[in-house]
Amino acid sequence: QLIEAESDKHLWSETYDRELTDIFKIQDEISAAIVAALKTKLGIEVASAAIEQVNIPLRAHDEYLLGLHESRKFNAEGIKNAIIHFDKAIAIHPDYSRAWSAKAYAVSWTQEGFFGDATREQATAGAKSAAEKALSLDSANPEPYLVFGNIEYNEDNVEKANAFYQRAIDLNPNYAAAYSARAKTTSNLDERYKYEKRAYELDPFNEVILAGYAAYHMQKGLYDDALMLAERLLRQSDEKSTIAYLMLFIINEDKGNYGKALFLTEKAYQISQTPLWENALAKGLRRLRFKEKARTLLTGTEFENNAYLSDDNPGRFIQSTRELFPRSEDDTLGAAQRANAEFIANNYKDTVKYYKMNGRVENDWFVFSLKQMGDDESAKKRLEKMKEKLTITKSSQNQYKAKFIAEEKLEIALVEEGIDKAMSHLAEFLDDRGIYSDGWDSFKKHIEYYKPLYAHKDWPKLYEKIQQRIKEEREIYLKLVADDKNAK
Repeated sequence: QLIEAESDKHLWSETYDRELTDIFKIQDEISAAIVAALKTKLGIEVASAAIEQVNIPLRAHDEYLLGLHESRKFNAEGIKNAIIHFDKAIAIHPDYSRAWSAKAYAVSWTQEGFFGDATREQATAGAKSAAEKALSLDSANPEPYLVFGNIEYNEDNVEKANAFYQRAIDLNPNYAAAYSARAKTTSNLDERYKYEKRAYELDPFNEVILAGYAAYHMQKGLYDDALMLAERLLRQSDEKSTIAYLMLFIINEDKGNYGKALFLTEKAYQISQTPLWENALAKGLRRLRFKEKARTLLTGTEFENNAYLSDDNPGRFIQSTRELFPRSEDDTLGAAQRANAEFIANNYKDTVKYYKMNGRVENDWFVFSLKQMGDDESAKKRLEKMKEKLTITKSSQNQYKAKFIAEEKLEIALVEEGIDKAMSHLAEFLDDRGIYSDGWDSFKKHIEYYKPLYAHKDWPKLYEKIQQRIKEEREIYLKLVADDKNAK
């Protein structure tokens, strides 16, 4: 049946009676009949795409559907269970293309820092292999192209990513995830809206799509709409969606509500105790001077070295990090940890080495290290990349990135424009309710890069302002925790 929502008017209905011998053939027949009815009787143009589902055993399809259900939970347990179900579907029917492509997408999220413990290279290789298998079984399956696009996007190959996303859309004009992925590759907000809106229309209950649609509204400065979407996602997940908490965290942090942002991070960590949320929570705790709580949180974990960020002596952090990381040649996350430690130690040669291993080479610490090594040409190229990204962000009318822009301008100034310009940008950042502190300020006094900042005549006045903001946000956080405890 098709009912007009506003008037409750009955527009169309039909009854289908088939013998249950091939469920996929029945689905295709009914879908085609509905599309034809919408076109001829109502004048509605509906794009459709047939996906090869011939001779798929029902047990295999059941496992596939269970896998999709688990993957949509979008947490570590869900992704793990999804892969188990997809593997079962493949074991029953090895030529099941959609099970292979669904597995590929799930495997891509097993990277350490997200929902698993694989390195970036391992997760990428596993996802790519499964996607290639899916495509070899069915060249009309659009889902492998989404995985290929995500791999290229994560390597900053935006043009290649776009080509893959567009290929997925061409194969299935109703593929919501492809529209959502395509949206993130453009800095033009009007163009992004077109893709995000289409994805949302096609699949309004998908967490990733809903989050992308909320992010668009944040970029436009439409915080109330973004907040509404994030809160809806939280409700539909029975307050178990880490993506919803992430969106609420971003909204509140960008508005300078660091106390509430910390409270939300703690909520997310209770649901998904991954290294990503663990370190985000520890950082938020340090920033608001809950240093002992941050130390306790990280003690005994895989990233125990970060527990020493709460101390006043950088030596323990540097030694611990050097002992732990990197864990292997393809340990990109560990390489970032090591690069940070070497920079704090003012060891610029190894800072550059490990940032290159991590792949994060457009940041102020990397550029400063290159300059200290006398490699001015490479430093200039990387600095220009930083400026280029900042220009794109500013020209995109991206409202929610205001603090990001101010902090990025500060970092560029510290590297190139001089300390007075940097202090001007710092004042701008603080005026926008920012808190320029990550809880290890005592470390920074030992780092050559920051010494001019702390020695500047305006620093005591600005630091006093930072301390006052920290005090305010601490009180907000403690009240939220107390209120939440009393409500239980």
